[in-house]
Amino acid sequence: MSYDDLHQIYTIKGRLLAYRRLCKAKAVACSLLCLLWSTGMSYSRFLYSLEIWPSP
Repeated sequence: MSYDDLHQIYTIKGRLLAYRRLCKAKAVACSLLCLLWSTGMSYSRFLYSLEIWPSP
């Protein structure tokens, strides 16, 4: 095994780790967005039921 081979393996590993981190970050962001969206939807439904917010 030469230094170049090790370097290549290391960069591939680094890329995989970075990709995994990115996926994790995306998953967290998506779940947060979903949570915010569902909260917003239930909040707007609550306002509709009180008839404060004009329904479309």
